[in-house]
Amino acid sequence: MLHYEKLNQSKEFTMKFKDLSPEAVAELLNFLADHEEFESLKNLKGIFTREEVAGILKEVSVQIRTQASEEEPVQKPDYSEQSLSPKAMSLISSLSPREEMLLFKSFKLI
Repeated sequence: MLHYEKLNQSKEFTMKFKDLSPEAVAELLNFLADHEEFESLKNLKGIFTREEVAGILKEVSVQIRTQASEEEPVQKPDYSEQSLSPKAMSLISSLSPREEMLLFKSFKLI
């Protein structure tokens, strides 16, 4: 779970892996590899070093990016059959193709 503070008010939200783009996941793994200390490695009594774990995360990041680049690009759905208002279409146009698909699938419109 991710936590953030705003004006001294803590709010909690859950981010789901499936909602992230492969690029965002890869970037997050790179960030962790570069900045996380991995304090829990002390409990493993030297089985892995911080550098080894960081290297694994970077390798996974590269694999995710490679896989994502090999996938076919997501096609934008055809909304001509949907009776959407201009305001709704304006909002949808600001979404990525993946976000559009998630939105329309969640409302069972496609």
